[in-house]
Amino acid sequence: MNQLAINPAGSASITSTKSPLSATFDFFAAMVAAVENNRRRQQASMQLAHTEARILRDAGISEAQRFLEVNKPFE
Repeated sequence: MNQLAINPAGSASITSTKSPLSATFDFFAAMVAAVENNRRRQQASMQLAHTEARILRDAGISEAQRFLEVNKPFE
């Protein structure tokens, strides 16, 4: 939980009331979620790359759109 503190001069600051262990756990949980998300995106990209052109046309996806999506960098 974060707290907002305003000093007499009128400037504000945010302080965290989480324990260091809790903050570390949150950091690692976010890292695991990011890795899982990246893996899912990579898997979907590979499926799209190997999908037959006929199926893409039926779905309304052009070869150019496939190329752009498959070659999109992961952030």
